[in-house]
Amino acid sequence: MKTLMMKLASTKLTVLVFALLGLALVTKEFLTLATSWAVVASIGMLTLNLVAALIMKPRLRRESGLLVFHLALLALLLLAGLGRLTHFDGHVEMLEGNVFSVSEVVTNSQGPFHPAWLQDIAFLQGPFSVDYAPGVKRARTRSEVLFQSKSGGEWHRVGDDVPFLADGFRFYTTHNKGIAAILTWLPSQGGAITGAVHMPGYPLFDWKQANRWQAPGGPDIRFWLHLDTPVQEDRAWTLTSDRASGVLVVNTLGNRAELRRGETVSLEGGTLRFDELRGWMGYRIFFDPTLPWMLSAAVVAVFGLALQFWRKSKQFKGDVFGTSPAARVA
Repeated sequence: MKTLMMKLASTKLTVLVFALLGLALVTKEFLTLATSWAVVASIGMLTLNLVAALIMKPRLRRESGLLVFHLALLALLLLAGLGRLTHFDGHVEMLEGNVFSVSEVVTNSQGPFHPAWLQDIAFLQGPFSVDYAPGVKRARTRSEVLFQSKSGGEWHRVGDDVPFLADGFRFYTTHNKGIAAILTWLPSQGGAITGAVHMPGYPLFDWKQANRWQAPGGPDIRFWLHLDTPVQEDRAWTLTSDRASGVLVVNTLGNRAELRRGETVSLEGGTLRFDELRGWMGYRIFFDPTLPWMLSAAVVAVFGLALQFWRKSKQFKGDVFGTSPAARVA
């Protein structure tokens, strides 16, 4: 048993497991071959290694600074493992005027024990604006969302570094945003259908604001959006979602039509109406309930190291000036 504990407390094992943890993280990030379990397993091995070191190495328990540091490090490892098991990372495109729906969220990664609280969140996407410096360099993003709570609606401003918080989830704006065409399909038989066709990100893809849509019971339609206000590369400007206007070019079966807001075109199987343009904003969604606790544990770990260095420096000064117990005995 003692031999096993000494092997678990080995510094060589620490280096090996850290290397495995790094490999698992890189693989998960870039190749998506590993699951959260690979990361958690590596963290679990590091935890066992640290516990064994605390048991088998009396110096770690005897010196209070080292003890505090290693206990805080143990807490960080346990919290990191819990965070991997419960985390969520995803993204969504929100159309101005629409309510958040979990069905539109794309999941990037998710822990096996992630709580299903996202489906209970409800907020309305309002207008947004994005500042650009000369050279089309994105600056500040301001997105307005209306959060629906038990006490009523409350507007929040969201940015790249100013999250919207709801039930532990953090919503951040991203560089991904653009313009959507709101269309109504009036079939020859049946009721009207209204929907949105999102154009590619703007102004990143201002040169190809194109998309296509299959009308229910109708033809495959290709769209090209020509905005009235072009991208201004030589000076600062602001993209505002609620001021977009332009011409929507409709191509189907060799026929071409240019539509302004409110205009219609007759197609095979029905009539297409161009209602308006709205902005859409891309959000990153992040959830990890362990982050505040990890920050606290990190502060305690720094305190433990500071305490250890302070005591070592005090002992060193005592040795230099002949005030240590050994010097007094001599």
